[in-house]
Amino acid sequence: MAKIILENSKSNIFMVCGCYRAGTTSMAAALNRHKDIFCTSELDFFDPGNEGPQIRKRMLRYWKTYPKAEDGSFIPSQDEQHGLPEQDKYLDTEGFFKELETDEKFDKKNFVGLVNKYRSEKPKIYGDKLPNYIFRIQDRFDYCKDFFKIYPKVIFMYRDPRDVIESQVRSYWRARFNGASHKQIMMDMGHRRPDWNKCLLIRPNWKDYMYAWNVFKDEYEMDYFELRYERLLIEPTKVALELSEFLKVDKKEMEEVMIFHFSKGRSNIGKWKEIYPELTDYLPKNWVTMMREYGIPYEIISADANAITLDSIKTIEYLYSTNYGADSIFEPINVNTEPEGLGDGKDA
Repeated sequence: MAKIILENSKSNIFMVCGCYRAGTTSMAAALNRHKDIFCTSELDFFDPGNEGPQIRKRMLRYWKTYPKAEDGSFIPSQDEQHGLPEQDKYLDTEGFFKELETDEKFDKKNFVGLVNKYRSEKPKIYGDKLPNYIFRIQDRFDYCKDFFKIYPKVIFMYRDPRDVIESQVRSYWRARFNGASHKQIMMDMGHRRPDWNKCLLIRPNWKDYMYAWNVFKDEYEMDYFELRYERLLIEPTKVALELSEFLKVDKKEMEEVMIFHFSKGRSNIGKWKEIYPELTDYLPKNWVTMMREYGIPYEIISADANAITLDSIKTIEYLYSTNYGADSIFEPINVNTEPEGLGDGKDA
């Protein structure tokens, strides 16, 4: 079947999507520090049903979480995880959000004008990050063409699924135990393990995102940037060069923001080997097949004989508060619908 050709090489909008826990939030934060780029995080800006009032509500909700001084003025944050306008050193963040707060008639069409009004450097390209953009992508393309008169560029990120699951579990335990290190938590709890079979049933799961991405590449001919998270951590300078050419923005500044965000992240590669070495044993065959397709090593590491594996399904149910079908990991999802499940929250 012939591919659908969508011209987007000169587009001034882009979407960051991909598997949760694969660096999409950190990528949005890094891009948003670039003078030529304005990138938001999970506003669902390219969804047909998400109009001005919803966008305004989401942005104001983020604004309320930003650190404030006693006089109410904004305190810039260096937290790379937010990936929101507070990372933008070129933006008068306080002025931007105060006008947004008073503008009850805010509409998507006013968004670019509002950004340009309060930004010392006018962006050349605007984007939003949402892992689930890869689902229902034809609807989103049609909407962009109708509303913005152009198709968006696409950045897709993925990662070793074992590190995806490890990162997800680690983030959950860290939140439950007030920021304690995962190693300390594991020691205090007698090295308890989640029920990995249940973890793999979380929807959308790693396989869902990768399957949807394969469908995308089979069906569309257009500019896209496929990036494995591990490569970004190992060679941020090379990735910066490629990304700057893809987005057509300043190369030097792209190198600076990528190094700032990702040059110290190598310890996140293969963390599953250290904490959950038994994870490989639980991977379904179709996951392994796709791992090999994308060059992800399939390694079997003997688990610690002293580790106590306990069924913590109540923990998983608490986290996701959803019931999952026993056969769901073996059946591909319908990429034209958006599966219910977790977004990506905070990365890695």
